[in-house]
Amino acid sequence: MKNKQILKLPPVHSGMKLAAQFDMPYLVFDVWKIDQNGDIPEGRYAVDINTGEYGYYDYASGIWHQRKLEVVLEGTGAYYGYSYGKKAGTYLTETDVQWCEDLLKCRNDVICYIDSLESSYCRDRRWEKEQRRCNRLNQLMAKIPAYPHDIQEWLYRCCGEDDYLFKENKQFFCTFCRSTWPEKEMKSKIGKVTHNVTVACPVCGKSLTVKTRQKRILKSTGCTLLQNIDPKMGVARHFDVVLEWNSAGRKVYMSESMRIILYRENQKKICDIYYNQYPAEGGWNRGSSFDRGNPANRRSKPGFCYPGQISVALKDTFYEPWTRTFEQMAAAGVEAQYNRMMANTSQAKINMIEYLFKGRFKRLLLETTERMEYGGGYWGILDPYGRNVTEVFRIKDRQMVNRIRDLDGGQDTVRWMRYSEKTQKKIDQETLEWLNTNGISPDDVPMIKTLSPRQVMNYVERQRTESYPERTACGVLGQWNDYLSMCKRLGKDLEDEMVYRPRELKRRHDEAAAEINRQMMIEQMKRDEKQRKEQAEKMRQKFPGAEEVLADIREKYEYSNAEYIIIVPQSLMDIVTEGQALHHCAGATDRYFDRIMQRETYICFLRKAADPDLPYYTIEVEPGGTIRQHRGYLDEEPEIEQIKPFLREWQKELKKRLSSKDHEYAQISAVKRQLNIEELKAKNNERVLRGLMEDFMEAV
Repeated sequence: MKNKQILKLPPVHSGMKLAAQFDMPYLVFDVWKIDQNGDIPEGRYAVDINTGEYGYYDYASGIWHQRKLEVVLEGTGAYYGYSYGKKAGTYLTETDVQWCEDLLKCRNDVICYIDSLESSYCRDRRWEKEQRRCNRLNQLMAKIPAYPHDIQEWLYRCCGEDDYLFKENKQFFCTFCRSTWPEKEMKSKIGKVTHNVTVACPVCGKSLTVKTRQKRILKSTGCTLLQNIDPKMGVARHFDVVLEWNSAGRKVYMSESMRIILYRENQKKICDIYYNQYPAEGGWNRGSSFDRGNPANRRSKPGFCYPGQISVALKDTFYEPWTRTFEQMAAAGVEAQYNRMMANTSQAKINMIEYLFKGRFKRLLLETTERMEYGGGYWGILDPYGRNVTEVFRIKDRQMVNRIRDLDGGQDTVRWMRYSEKTQKKIDQETLEWLNTNGISPDDVPMIKTLSPRQVMNYVERQRTESYPERTACGVLGQWNDYLSMCKRLGKDLEDEMVYRPRELKRRHDEAAAEINRQMMIEQMKRDEKQRKEQAEKMRQKFPGAEEVLADIREKYEYSNAEYIIIVPQSLMDIVTEGQALHHCAGATDRYFDRIMQRETYICFLRKAADPDLPYYTIEVEPGGTIRQHRGYLDEEPEIEQIKPFLREWQKELKKRLSSKDHEYAQISAVKRQLNIEELKAKNNERVLRGLMEDFMEAV
C-alpha cells in the first residue's frame, strides 16, 4: 500500500462519521469524531478496490495499522453490517453511499462489501504465507538424505538374528533361507518336531525355533539414525520398527516418527522438531509428511542407534558431547532411549551412561535412559554425580555390583543389593533371579523386616500354586498387601505369624474383606449424627484440604441430562458410604483421598436421573476431564456402553469450564498416571493394567 500517496490527499468532511474520496486504486475514508464542541479528525482508512489491501492511519499515534473498517467504526470489531441494522447510511451521507456503490459496483451494503474485500485479502495473505512456509519446509525435508540400504538387515542383527520354522498346511517353512519341505520329509530328516523346540534347518543349518501353533511372530523396537545435512545442520531421525516372521520369510517394517534438525553453533536455535503427520499402525508406514504439529501423537521409542555419520551429524551442535558414547553404543548394538539421552547433555549424565555401557549393565542402561527427562532431569535411582561405578550405584561392595551385571538386573535389582548391604541379609542367587524376573522391589514386599527374601519367594510361589494359579507373583503380593492392610484395620496382631503369613491367603483375604464390609455396614446402620460428625472430622484431619478441593470443583464438574447426572460428593464420608454401597475400594483405601488432596484425581458419583439418591457408578477423573476408572457394584460395569456417550458429553462440557490452573493440574496428573503405568508394567501387573486400559477415557 502506498501510504504517502494516501496521506497527500487533503481531508474532506461531510458532517458524518466518514467522508469518502477516491485516488486510484484506493477508496479513502476520512474518519471523524462527531462532538458537540466540534468535529475532530481521528484518522484515515484506505482500501485497494482491486486487491482488497487495506490500512488505517491513526492521527494521534502517527502510525499505520492493518485495521478493518468495522473495527475503525465500532472500536471492538462488533459490527458486521447486519447485527445492529447499522449500514453505510449510518456513517456516510446518501451522496457518498451512492457514489461508493457506483464505484465499487456492489449490490449489497458498501461497508459489508468492503468487509468482504478485506476478508478475501486476509485469506489470500494467509494462504500465501502458508504456502511460503510449506515451501521452506519441503526444501528442508528434500535435503534429508535417504536412509542406508543396509539398515534393515542391521536392525535384524541387533534384535538377535532370531529365525523360525513355521508349519502351515503340512509344510514347514524356514524364515532364514525360505526353503520349504513337506511334513513327511521333515520327519525323515529331523524327526518329529513340536512347538517351541529348537532345530537346525536341513538346508542352511540355521538354528530355528519351531512354531506349529502361530502364523507369525512380531517384534517391535525403535531406531535412531543420525545424518549430516549440510555445514549448517544435521538431523536425528527416529523410526518405529516392527520385525515380522511368517511362512513367507522375514520382513522389517520402518515408519519414521520424528525428524529433529540439529543446528550448528552460532545459530539462534539448537534444534527444531518435526513429526510425521501420519500415524503408524503397529509400525507399518502409512505415509510420510513432516511438520511441527503432532496430530498423530508420534513419539520416539527405545531402540538402536545406527553406526555411520554420528560424529559428522553431531559436530558443532549442542549434542556433540554424546558423540563418543553414541558411536561406541551403536557399534555394540546397545538398546537405549537415545532421544532422551540427547536431551541430557550434562557431563555427569554422560559419565553415568558410560559407566553402565562399559560395565555391560544392559537392562539397567535401558531403564536409566528411559528415566531421563526431556527438560534435562533424571528420576532414576542411580547417582549421576558418582565419581566411580560404586558411587553411581550407591553400593560399596563391588561384588554386589558385579551380581547386578551378571544377572542383567534393573533398578529393582539395585534396590535389593542396597537392601542386602544395609541389612546385612544375604540373598541367594535363585531368590535374586526370581525377584529380578518378576520385577519385585523391597517396597513391594510386606513384612520385609520380619521375613527374608527367600521366605517371601517360597510363600508367594506356594500361594500361586494353591490359591492364585491365574495370578503373577506381583499379583499375589498385591493380595498379600491388601490382606495385611485389612488386618491392621481390624486390629489384628501383625506380629503373629499365623496372621501375617496365613496358610490359605485367598480365604483369609476374602474373610477379612467380608468382615470389614460387615463392620462398616453395622457402623453405618448404628451411627447417629454425632458419630458421623466425629468420623468426618477425623477424615478431615487426616486429609486436610480434600473436602475444600471437592467444594472448589463442584460447580465445574456437576452435570446432568435427561438420563444421568454427575454429582460431586459433599464430604469424604460420602465417598466412604458410596464405596460401601457398591462394594468396591473407592472408600476403603487412602490413595483416592490422597489424590484428591493433591489434586491428582477427583471422585464423582454417576447416578440415574430417575433415581438420583441410589449409588450407581463411581468415577475417578483427572483435573482435565480424563477418566481413569469407572466402577459399579462389585467392580462390575453394568450398561457401560449406554453410559459412555453421556460421559463423553460430560467431558466436552467440562472442557469448556476448565481454567488455566486446571490444565496445569491435568498435566501433572498425566505425568503421575504414566509413572504409575510404568511401575505396573515393570511389575508385570497385567490384570490391573488391563482394567485401567479398559476404563481409560481421555478428554478430547
